[in-house]
Amino acid sequence: LAVSSPSSQDGLHRGLTLKEFKSGMKNAGIRDFYVEAIVGKDNDASNAVSLSAISSQRTEVIDSLSKTPCYRYELASNDIN
Repeated sequence: LAVSSPSSQDGLHRGLTLKEFKSGMKNAGIRDFYVEAIVGKDNDASNAVSLSAISSQRTEVIDSLSKTPCYRYELASNDIN
């Protein structure tokens, strides 16, 4: 999960960690949520990020709109430490 930061000194995007996101959701009164990513099987870069940031477990799915083979990654808020 990443957000653009126009105020960053170096012009690079700054990452918002899942732990920070969970804290923000908790402050907004939202305790339970899921992070999900649907990534095309041929998108190596996004699959690598999803494997490391969301879950090492993935499920093969077919995207309902494009009908292309994808991987689904899911992470429950209570699994974010």
